[in-house]
Amino acid sequence: MVTYYYLFCLGWGLLQAAYDRAPVSSEPGTPEELRKKMLSPLWMSNPTFGATLGLLAIAAAIVAPVVGFVILRWWHGILGFLIVKFAVSALVPTSNPFFPFATGSLLVPVAAGLMLTT
Repeated sequence: MVTYYYLFCLGWGLLQAAYDRAPVSSEPGTPEELRKKMLSPLWMSNPTFGATLGLLAIAAAIVAPVVGFVILRWWHGILGFLIVKFAVSALVPTSNPFFPFATGSLLVPVAAGLMLTT
């Protein structure tokens, strides 16, 4: 159960990493924003996608610690989510948001299903 929870947190952390790397503004104001737009797929430059990904990142910050608190009790659940989130932010070196988005969007439902079935 703990392993599935950490996989769940890994998926949410990858979705948050995708939001950090996604081009969120509609105009390339800075060279960094222009580089993000050039590296990401065209559909990720859509402002609607950026808003949806932002809502997923906020949901991750709420859902994962709550699930950890229910499964692992007290500080293990909260700190476990933070450790996984910071590890993902440091270990995903790419500036393309597609890899963290695709992996995270596949990993979250699989880990949630595994947690519910055990």
